[in-house]
Amino acid sequence: MGSIIAKIVSRTATPCLLDRKTGQQLLEPSPFSKAVRMWILYRTWIGHLLLLLPFTWWYLTWQHHRIARHADSEKSKKDIPGFIKTFKIDASAAEKPVEEYKTLQEFFTRR
Repeated sequence: MGSIIAKIVSRTATPCLLDRKTGQQLLEPSPFSKAVRMWILYRTWIGHLLLLLPFTWWYLTWQHHRIARHADSEKSKKDIPGFIKTFKIDASAAEKPVEEYKTLQEFFTRR
């Protein structure tokens, strides 16, 4: 139980972030509430059971499309500084200053 709490408290959700320079997998920082939800859904038997239900997949797909539409809209520009702060993104690696991006999707798209 202690290791589970340590993983949650360390604010890590998934080891799927790839460092472009070194090619190493990094733990992606995530807000505590999201880390708990991801852990419950993908690391517990209850979560595995939920993932077998068609409603769960419908809901996750609906959420994904809703978030993608928002990220493509110009309303999402105001969310960029919050994402940088919450997920500890190195804004200096961006191609242009953060203020020049029109949407959240444009900020996350790399050439």
